[in-house]
Amino acid sequence: MPVQQLTTSDGVSINIFELKSGGGRDLLMLHGVGRAGRTFSAFAAMLPDQLRISVIDFRGHGQSGRSDNHYHVKDYVNDAVAALEAIDRPTNWPQRRLCVVVVAGEEHWDRWLLRL
Repeated sequence: MPVQQLTTSDGVSINIFELKSGGGRDLLMLHGVGRAGRTFSAFAAMLPDQLRISVIDFRGHGQSGRSDNHYHVKDYVNDAVAALEAIDRPTNWPQRRLCVVVVAGEEHWDRWLLRL
């Protein structure tokens, strides 16, 4: 069951799942082609309990919606950025920081690089 569902600017529903609910840093894990977010379930169980680990099903994967023709790298990057914005929560710097595992397009670096 998705913890959260968001709708992208082009109308695709993206499911976000929380695999671990630690109270520390946030970690967003992104799957590859032909996979789904729950691919990381066993791996997440091995990571420290203080992490809050979220995963998404990218468009056209797992339980997320499908798109007519928007399956370019830029579309996936935009999905990941929307998920980051959806899972973001207030932090007390430097005790907590948002940790991101993402290959981002250059248009988004300025938004997230300063937060790492």
